[in-house]
Amino acid sequence: MNQDIKRRHRKSKSAAPSVGIGPFEHLQDLFPAILKVIPIGLLIDTVRRLDPPTYFRYFKGFRPQSLGRNRVTNALFKEVFERKNAAVADLINLLWNQSNRKLYKAMHELVKQINENVEEIESIEDQRANEMIDTLLKDFSRQDIYLCVRMNEVKFSEEVIQDRLVKGNDDWKPKEAQETKDEKETQDNEAAGQEPKASDEQPGKAENIEATEAESKDNPQA
Repeated sequence: MNQDIKRRHRKSKSAAPSVGIGPFEHLQDLFPAILKVIPIGLLIDTVRRLDPPTYFRYFKGFRPQSLGRNRVTNALFKEVFERKNAAVADLINLLWNQSNRKLYKAMHELVKQINENVEEIESIEDQRANEMIDTLLKDFSRQDIYLCVRMNEVKFSEEVIQDRLVKGNDDWKPKEAQETKDEKETQDNEAAGQEPKASDEQPGKAENIEATEAESKDNPQA
């Protein structure tokens, strides 16, 4: 489980390993949902303070309100998944936990019942994991629990994660669970002579990002 933002930042300054992009491995398609709960002003200000090069690359000279959430999401998607920027991944992770502090605290308390030193836990038995999920589902959604498990690298087995938090959730699907459904929809559309549906929001294909990056090259801090 992760610690608070100031503590993590001090660790990163001392060259200790950060959480980095690891927790985001399964979360590309849910990246907009992760950022949606973080106030955009707080997000940009935190990037400015903790990762100035990224701030200069995309956001310098713009008001948060003028940037829009889609543009911010696309820019940070590129940092995390294309540039492999561990610092940005780390701060997003921390801000998400802050925005979901009730869930984070509930999960942390359940994990502490196994071992007070949660960092020492290497795995959680499936029966115990199922009991924890049952408890959390009384107050939180499956998607939020799934994000909390992934973002904090809670040591549930992959089988439990898929069976309890992924399967049967038609309103959202992690990428690996969605691919088969998408392929079927594409085949059905082709059979009906329809054009494939275009996504309204495609993180990682941001408009104007390249132009913003070009502007940042003139800044020595970028």
